[in-house]
Amino acid sequence: MKKISTLIVFLCFQFSFSQYNTDWEEAVVYLKDGTSLKGEGRMSMQSSPITSGGNETFRLSEGKGKPTHTLKAKDIDSIVFKLDFRTKINGRKEDRKRSARFVVFPKNEKESKFGFAELLVDGKLRLLQRTVSSSNNNHHRIFDQQLLQFKGEIPLIGSTNMGLPAFKKKAKEYFQDCPTLVSKLEAKTYRSDDLEAIVNYFNANCAK
Repeated sequence: MKKISTLIVFLCFQFSFSQYNTDWEEAVVYLKDGTSLKGEGRMSMQSSPITSGGNETFRLSEGKGKPTHTLKAKDIDSIVFKLDFRTKINGRKEDRKRSARFVVFPKNEKESKFGFAELLVDGKLRLLQRTVSSSNNNHHRIFDQQLLQFKGEIPLIGSTNMGLPAFKKKAKEYFQDCPTLVSKLEAKTYRSDDLEAIVNYFNANCAK
């Protein structure tokens, strides 16, 4: 599998649930040196595409009157963090909280910049998600950005939707070590909202 290895598929749900809260939330940060920090944290929303900006940071407060740390993504292994989300219960929208695990991914080929994304499916091929903002012609939107990433490898950015000829062409190279998956993509077995199924298929049938 080529080193360039994160394929991003943009799924836009304008003003849907955000993974970035306005309040400080309970968090545990696991650092690359094997230590961990506990407290309340906040994460800044980033702009699209993932190559924009420098190293992303996570702010962690140890408590009222105690120090607040600004931690760089490059120094972090993962974060367990509380997220706000909106769901429907008996036909009514309600705001709830859930626990999520965030991991770090490289934002460029030099591996000099790193960012955060929520881990949805783990394995050799991982499904990640993050909420980003975009501004164009005075129009601002917030949307969820899903990523397919081979663990520990460098990003390959794509913005095509599943089933489009451009995506098929890219997928043939991206999944060249998994010809059965390429065949399924060519046959349109998977659609743009089948990313979890694609990840699970690869990890079950093609991961070595």
